[in-house]
Amino acid sequence: MELISGDNMFLAINSNLDYIYTIIFCCLFVICFLVIQASRIEECFKKGSVWQIRVAYFILSFVLAFLLTYGLYFLVGLSF
Repeated sequence: MELISGDNMFLAINSNLDYIYTIIFCCLFVICFLVIQASRIEECFKKGSVWQIRVAYFILSFVLAFLLTYGLYFLVGLSF
């Protein structure tokens, strides 16, 4: 069993946080997507503009999930 010390310990923590960051981002993306779908944002678009609505859902979900995950990552980073 190899002990992690010094700079290697910091790299190991960062590596684990990257995995956690990715998992949290994916979960928040799904949650944001469902929340945006429930918000009835399609009423802002013309009828028949299906692909524009899908793109808007995707972009809004991606941006919100990124911002939430980045904020959580920043808060966790403050504790190290």
